[in-house]
Amino acid sequence: MNVLTDALPETTEIVVDEEGFRLARMMRDQWLEQFGGECSLFVLHALIFVLALPEEKRPEVAEKLALKARLIQEIARGSRVAVWLQTVDLEACRFSGMDEILHDAGPELLVWSMMKTTPGGRRRLRSYAEARQNCRVATDGSRLKALGFQPGPLFGELLKELYRLRLDGEITSAEEEEAYIRTRASGQSS
Repeated sequence: MNVLTDALPETTEIVVDEEGFRLARMMRDQWLEQFGGECSLFVLHALIFVLALPEEKRPEVAEKLALKARLIQEIARGSRVAVWLQTVDLEACRFSGMDEILHDAGPELLVWSMMKTTPGGRRRLRSYAEARQNCRVATDGSRLKALGFQPGPLFGELLKELYRLRLDGEITSAEEEEAYIRTRASGQSS
């Protein structure tokens, strides 16, 4: 903790929330048990610490800590996520809506987000993370070509739509993807 607190500007007051750090460790362990992979406790602690600071002090602290680019990016994402968490009803939010802001969030930022919300919000974020991890679109560029589409911007647009529909559970099979693509194509040619 001294590495973090030593980087603070002299005029900054912060209360170190030891209970928050214990909660972070527990939630990180639960994350690893459920999802595996990596979830750095240092990155999680840095997010807790730096995101608790006033926004204008964060760059100075990040510079003093000589944080790596990945962590600086995650802190910037965390600033956006913090604002979003204050305005969204997670329990009513579709996974595709969550994905608009969390699509590139690392596991540490997702765990931090879970710490900052209600138990219902935590369950919803955990469900989103599971859906995101398991979301696979069966259609690819080759399949779109086989269906008669010409390569171009529409490819990416269709694949993103299919991903969002899969993430929300509105489409669950390759056949449903193809039916959606055909419906979408017939709607564009009218």
